[in-house]
Amino acid sequence: EAYKKEAAAALEAHKGETGKSFEAHAQALEAHKTDAAAQLDAHKKEAASSLESHRTLSESTFTEHKELMEAQKKAAAIELEAYKKEAAAALEAHKGETGKSFEAHAQALEAHKTDAAAQLDAHKKEAASSLESHRTLSESTFTEHKELMEAQKKAAAIELEAYKKEA
Repeated sequence: EAYKKEAAAALEAHKGETGKSFEAHAQALEAHKTDAAAQLDAHKKEAASSLESHRTLSESTFTEHKELMEAQKKAAAIELEAYKKEAAAALEAHKGETGKSFEAHAQALEAHKTDAAAQLDAHKKEAASSLESHRTLSESTFTEHKELMEAQKKAAAIELEAYKKEA
């Protein structure tokens, strides 16, 4: 029973650690998303500022700068999306590993429970056998002592009768 409680406590602790690890990963992903969004906003502001400063330039220069800013914006968006996918894949991989680890722990616990039950059963059988052997030996010793007492009683009675006849 104590082992079951200990195993359950270990399992709960492992669940807690897994939850904390998952939460830490989720928070790290959220922080990165916020940072990436801030970077994207910074890129957007930079692009807007650059666009404003170059409005006075010729139409061809303006078009070139606009295309450049769009390319940077797309590259940043692609980079952000790639990071999101990478982070999501890492999180899923971690979930899978954690699930496998949990399953391995559960199987080990079940194997240990089975082994402990078998050992307990063997100990019970051994104790019952030892008890039966001790009981048989005690009965045998008791019978021997009883017979010895009876023999001593008869000898004492005979000796008493002989003493009475002499007296």
